[in-house]
Amino acid sequence: MAGIIDNWDFKCPVCGKHEFKEYDSYNECPVCGWMDSAYQVRHPDETGFNPISLNEARESYKATGDAYAFYSVQDNSSDDNSSEK
Repeated sequence: MAGIIDNWDFKCPVCGKHEFKEYDSYNECPVCGWMDSAYQVRHPDETGFNPISLNEARESYKATGDAYAFYSVQDNSSDDNSSEK
């Protein structure tokens, strides 16, 4: 459904500072880093295109200015079989 409403601008649901030019564009907000996803706007407590929920991103942005600051990738360092030489 991307691009159905082409004449409107849609503010980032996380920071509210950037306007996406298309609805459900899957573009990244240059201010906070959120990837535009209509599904997550409708379901703000679920993950989807973004690895964290919209509500988690909002909390993170409010505290740090970055939608993903509280998101951490699972540490896989124990899987690293390389050794320093």
